[in-house]
Amino acid sequence: MAGSLVLTYVNASGALGSFVAQPRPLLLGAVLVVAALVCQLSFVLGRCAARVLRLDPPAASSFTLACGMNNNSASAVLITAALPDKPHVLLPVLAYGLLQKTAANRVVRVRPPTVLRSIA
Repeated sequence: MAGSLVLTYVNASGALGSFVAQPRPLLLGAVLVVAALVCQLSFVLGRCAARVLRLDPPAASSFTLACGMNNNSASAVLITAALPDKPHVLLPVLAYGLLQKTAANRVVRVRPPTVLRSIA
């Protein structure tokens, strides 16, 4: 997870550099709130769907991850190509990526004993 986070943020250092040079606290707050809500919604919908489908715990975790995880790298590339002079527009993508990886780690850590018992 640490390698993935480092790689994500090294690739996006242009946006962070300009934001550190000219911080905008209100923008940062709005970005974090929106990114957290969108990220949480995708994982919660996955968890609810798994419950409605009455999936066993390992399948429910997989289903939740499948609903919550998506590739946001393409959006970062599109934003960079379309708005090269506005690197701060990448902040929502960066925040979403960080929150998404953290949420996925939590989903995986919630269920390990059950997964291990079903394999053994």
